[in-house]
Amino acid sequence: MSKKRFLWITLALLAILAMVISACGATEPPTEQPTEPPAGDGGEVAPAEAVEVSVWMHAGQGSEREVMVAMAEGFNSSQDAYVVDLIELPDGSYTDQVNAAALSGDLPCLLDFDGPLLYNFAWAGYLRSIGEYVDPNTIADFLPSIIAQGTYDEKLYSLGQFDSGLALYGNKSYLEAAGVRIPTSIDDAWTLEEFEDALAKLKALPEVEYPLDMHFNYGRGEWYTYGFSPILQGFGGDLIDRETYLKAGGTLDGPESVEAMRHLQLWVENGWVNPGQTTDDDFYGSKTAALVWVGHWMYNTHKNELGDDLVLIPVPDFGAGPATGMGSWNWGITSSCETPDGAWAFLEYMIQSENIVLMTDGNGAIPARKSALELRSELFGAGGDLEIFIQQLEGGVAIPRPITPAYATITNEFAFAVDTIVNGGDVKQALTDAAVNIDMDIEDNDGYGFGAPEALAPPAEPINVQVWIHAGQGSEREAINASAAEFNSIQDFYEVELVELPDGSYTDQVNAAALAGDLPCLLDFDGPLLYNFAWSGYLRPLDEYVSPVLLNDFLPSIVAQGAYKGELYSLGQFDSGLAIYGNKAYLDAAGVRIPTSIADAWTLEEFEDALAKLKALPEVEYPLDMHFNYGRGEWYTYGFSPILQGFGGDLIDRSDYQLATGTLDGPESLAAMEALQRWVDSGWVNPGQTTDDDFYGSKTAALVWVGHWMYNTHKDELGDDLVLIPMPDFGAAPATGMGSWNWGITSSCETPDGAWAFLEFLLRPEEIIRMTDGNGAIPARKSALALREDLFGKDGALNIFIQQLESGVAVPRPITPAYATITNEFAFAVDTIVNGGDVQQALTDAASNIDQDIADNDGYK
Repeated sequence: MSKKRFLWITLALLAILAMVISACGATEPPTEQPTEPPAGDGGEVAPAEAVEVSVWMHAGQGSEREVMVAMAEGFNSSQDAYVVDLIELPDGSYTDQVNAAALSGDLPCLLDFDGPLLYNFAWAGYLRSIGEYVDPNTIADFLPSIIAQGTYDEKLYSLGQFDSGLALYGNKSYLEAAGVRIPTSIDDAWTLEEFEDALAKLKALPEVEYPLDMHFNYGRGEWYTYGFSPILQGFGGDLIDRETYLKAGGTLDGPESVEAMRHLQLWVENGWVNPGQTTDDDFYGSKTAALVWVGHWMYNTHKNELGDDLVLIPVPDFGAGPATGMGSWNWGITSSCETPDGAWAFLEYMIQSENIVLMTDGNGAIPARKSALELRSELFGAGGDLEIFIQQLEGGVAIPRPITPAYATITNEFAFAVDTIVNGGDVKQALTDAAVNIDMDIEDNDGYGFGAPEALAPPAEPINVQVWIHAGQGSEREAINASAAEFNSIQDFYEVELVELPDGSYTDQVNAAALAGDLPCLLDFDGPLLYNFAWSGYLRPLDEYVSPVLLNDFLPSIVAQGAYKGELYSLGQFDSGLAIYGNKAYLDAAGVRIPTSIADAWTLEEFEDALAKLKALPEVEYPLDMHFNYGRGEWYTYGFSPILQGFGGDLIDRSDYQLATGTLDGPESLAAMEALQRWVDSGWVNPGQTTDDDFYGSKTAALVWVGHWMYNTHKDELGDDLVLIPMPDFGAAPATGMGSWNWGITSSCETPDGAWAFLEFLLRPEEIIRMTDGNGAIPARKSALALREDLFGKDGALNIFIQQLESGVAVPRPITPAYATITNEFAFAVDTIVNGGDVQQALTDAASNIDQDIADNDGYK
């Protein structure tokens, strides 16, 4: 059977399924207008007549249609290059019409489609990758579930304005009457035993007929896959073997999946669930149900009817960990589109945070971007009614539907199996029949491209990949050497040759090698050096190697550090943390409040009051150790520029990176450095310190302003007296340093695939942990952080660092090739200031020298 003919048949199956993921429960459409599209760089000339961009959308609910029409009108009226022609097609026949248009070569430029349809569309060649348009920082701002949904074969094909949420809504009055514990986070989800005990107790209430409404009134179709496959996954089963996507047999009908569906059948047999329900309002209307298993789209309706009795409960942990559905309608650019830039312009406009919120205020869905979530923190932030959905989408609990073109068959067969099971059929036989039919479909379509390619034969001799590293601390050298040795031992294609260079002359040697055309393939460098290296042409972008899913697993600070002019040039194993360590015994003795999160950071007044009180203790000589023993250099910029930023100043005007004057020597920066000088003049800080251990050794300091790298030493010496305190809020907001050593592939490398192979190996979570266990740094990937929950989790000793890196408190050093001059000039200014010099003059001199350097280099453009 031909691929295209089978595609028509399988996609047609989905066309008859009721799509409920983005339906129901909408509020009134918002009255706000869409925001302006992103401004261009001024270099393009608008065409004499705007280019038409055809856009297809499914009809959806009324609020969605109204917002889409408003966005199209707003886009069209705000620029002259493109005009969007928005075409609305009926839900019931939408997929059929898309498929028919594809076969006849008549697709529009931009179309929306339900998440799992992406994989068949991409496989069939209907869509073009949008990776060339989406910069790393934008990807990092999306929920990881959105990126996972939009990625196929390691390429990004779609983005959406919203995601979906699946959980349990509960009637608090019923739960309390039955004595049932109400979980409040994914960390304390019900176990299987607790869940079934709760159903039994709720069944006993006189008001309750069927305690759990599972919305069987939605009918057999996509809801069964979206809503009920998480039961399989919660037991450790699944719809298909996701290692290969070549076989459902052994997984869909495996012991874990069979056990899951036997429990679903048990819930029906015990009278806890009504598989024959025909009404929609058992939970919120007649209130004959105490719990309902459904998605975000019912929140508004539930809230309107139950008010304060409504609680949102995470999906239970049936033994293998909680699992929930995810994914919803999203947008892709077709491969036949003749104006893809115009399609992207409108898509980019739609995914602006403000426009996302216009949509989700109407349809009740989960905003797809973190910046959009912040605009609705009252719902999705800590303590918000729908925070559980965010915990699930960001916490690895949400599982994408199978990423395979076979999805149409999978969802159809699973729906038939569930229908058989809840109506009393043999569980094992129903699942086996479904698995057989799925496997036959995959075989008929030659594995849908998932067949294992023939293994490449390794070369006769492994290809040499030269790697330069700075000497660093001993633990770092040991970790990188161990990683290189393991990489060399597990494959025969490449042989990594590590070359270790002294810290003091490392950057000089890199620059000299670049000028001589003698750089290695892979090298590490401190974060802010990236911008000069990239501008000078020493590095090649990594975008072709880094999948969106991998990128989204990194801390946003790592992505921000590695991006320059919209391209990703570097990734690192770790980030840094800057905060204040305190001696709890001294703080308690002086009666000083100890902040425990960035939300309750000291104000400037509190901070200086604390220093004065600590100075009065007989054991304390200088209350605050700011590590001036490190010497004038990069520490001054990394460690002390957050003081500028905390007062509202900065090192340079970041709007265009062309002038330091007016910013570095502006009133806010002046106030910041006057404060630093005041701390010295008051005897609170010793700018002439020569020892490293005033805080942890002699203990003549009560606080120390320093980074993550001192944690192990501090903990060994102070034990339970060690506390980590967030950066103070000096008036503009807390600010902290970020960024550290990272890796880039050089532009002269003749074997970039080998360099990436080793870098990809270094970025594995376990290799990251090998490094950070030794150097005390912050693991760069979320999956690696999860391996050290004891340190970096909610109650971990170093959680303050994570709060700062994830919340916008961490400020990257200036993203400009002028950084080398900026850091040098700022260091001289700080040195002058702490030694009693004129603050305004020192900053003005530094700003003038920076501006001269930028002018001398034509703005580093």
